[in-house]
Amino acid sequence: MKFPVHAAFAGLVLMLSVLASAAEAQAQATIPVQPVRYDPNPRPALHPGATYISAQLSALPSDEDIQASWPAAALKQQVEGFAAVDCLVKADGSLNQCEIESEGPPGYGYGAATAAMFVKYVRVDVVTIPGGLRPNSRVLNRWKWQFP
Repeated sequence: MKFPVHAAFAGLVLMLSVLASAAEAQAQATIPVQPVRYDPNPRPALHPGATYISAQLSALPSDEDIQASWPAAALKQQVEGFAAVDCLVKADGSLNQCEIESEGPPGYGYGAATAAMFVKYVRVDVVTIPGGLRPNSRVLNRWKWQFP
C-alpha cells in the first residue's frame, strides 16, 4: 500500500510539531526563574566611552609595598578588605587616573589605598593586549587585602 506524498509530508509535519512542542515544554520546565532586583539608584559606568582591555600585569607591588600601602586604621584593627579600581593604561604600561569602582568594608580607605598602590607599582604588559593598546584604554582591577 502506497501513501500519497502529501500524506507522508503531513505526517512528518505533525510528528515534528509534536516533538518541537514537547522539547519546548521541557525547556520551559527546566529553566529556573531568576528574581529581578530593582536598583532605584543604578551606578553609571565610570567611563562610558572607554575601551576596557584585558592584559597581563607585568609588575605588581612587593610584600613591603603592600604593607606600606595598607590603610592605617584597617592595619591597626586587623580588618581585611577589597577594592576595585578603574585605571587608564598609558603607553608604557603604567596606570594613571585610577578611580574607585567599589570597596569594602566602608570607612577603612581600601579604595584610595588600592588606587594609589596601582598607580605607583602596577604595570600592564602592553604586548599582551588583544588588538593592541588604543586611546582611552582602561582596566578594571580588583584587589583583595588579606593578612598572610
